[in-house]
Amino acid sequence: MAGISYALIVFLAGFCFGAVRVLMVVPRLGETMAVLIEVPLMLLVSWMVARWCTARYSVDNRLFDRALMGSVSFVALMILELGVGVVVFGRSLQQWVLAFGKTPGIIGLAAQVCCAILPIVQIRRS
Repeated sequence: MAGISYALIVFLAGFCFGAVRVLMVVPRLGETMAVLIEVPLMLLVSWMVARWCTARYSVDNRLFDRALMGSVSFVALMILELGVGVVVFGRSLQQWVLAFGKTPGIIGLAAQVCCAILPIVQIRRS
């Protein structure tokens, strides 16, 4: 449940940041610069949400447990992103995949991978 909660909260934050990015920042600075501005904010939110979820769901400090949380969150984020892309924005699966081949998509995917490893990075050594 920790991974799903983590993904849902981060996705909602990303949806809000994304709306601001697309409507206000992209027209002024371009897509790549807008994503570069958004990513540090998303990673900060992700850090706080990962910390909250691991505490809320008592996720153990074992590498396996944290990796599982991050993996589940990554898969859930990808499914949510694909679903919104297809249902809300009318993109095809092929268009969604091809977007990861452009600079903003690569940056976004790298940020999502970083988001997935945050639960591991936050392991406290006893």
